[in-house]
Amino acid sequence: GAMAIAEAVGPPNVWSREKDDLRRAIDPVVASLQAQGMEVTAFIRRGAPAEQIAAHAHDMGADLVIVAHDHPTVMARWLQSARDARLLDRLQCSVLVMTNEQPIL
Repeated sequence: GAMAIAEAVGPPNVWSREKDDLRRAIDPVVASLQAQGMEVTAFIRRGAPAEQIAAHAHDMGADLVIVAHDHPTVMARWLQSARDARLLDRLQCSVLVMTNEQPIL
C-alpha cells in the first residue's frame, strides 16, 4: 500500500500579533480609567463584532457597553449602519457611543 503524508503550513500566527497590538493599545486606557477609580476590564475576542460584544456583555452582566464611532465616508456609513443595528438589537443593556472627538482619558 501507499502512504501519503502532508503538512499544511499556514501564515505566521496573525491573530496572536493582532491581539498583542490591541492589548498594547487598550492597556494604557484601562490603567488610566482604573486610576480614576473606575472598575474597568478589557477583553479581546475574535469573531463578528456585534455577536462577540453582545455575547460578552451578556456573559458578564454588563450595565453599559461603550463603543467607539468615527465619522466615516458615505459608503462606510451605509455599511456601518447595518452592523450597528445588529449590535443594538442584541444588547440588553445601555450603550454609550464615543466619537473620536471625545477623549476617554
